[in-house]
Parts: sequence; C-alpha cells; structure tokens
Amino acid sequence: SIAIHAADGHLVNTLVQDQSLAAGRYFGGPSGTTAVTWDGLNSDGLPAASGFYLVRISVGNRVFIRKLLLVW
Repeated sequence: SIAIHAADGHLVNTLVQDQSLAAGRYFGGPSGTTAVTWDGLNSDGLPAASGFYLVRISVGNRVFIRKLLLVW
C-alpha cells in the first residue's frame, strides 16, 4: 500500500491499497514506467494544507517512510 500521512501521523489519503504492482521503479518518464502520484487532495477530495507529509509504502512485511513537502 501507499498512503499519505500528516506530520502528526493521521491518515490523509491512501493512493494504493491491496493492489499488486509489478516489481520496478515507479516514476513518471518517457520509458513507459508507471507513476503513482498524489494530487494533494485528502480522502474527502479536498485540498490538503501546504506543509510536510509522510509517504508510507508497505511492501510485504517491509515499510518505508519518506518525507514530502506539499506547496500550493
């Protein structure tokens, strides 16, 4: 799964849940790779506030957390 959390830890939006993606790198580019993007909206479809967020990526039993800065 791929989820966006506010700096205080609460869930803002889930981008990918219970879905298998092919192994590889996920970024936008001309090579035909798949991109997973966040449009800056929360789960209610409203714009999230500018600020720091955490991206939580869960793959099997591994969890990766990365920082993200949203600026409107």
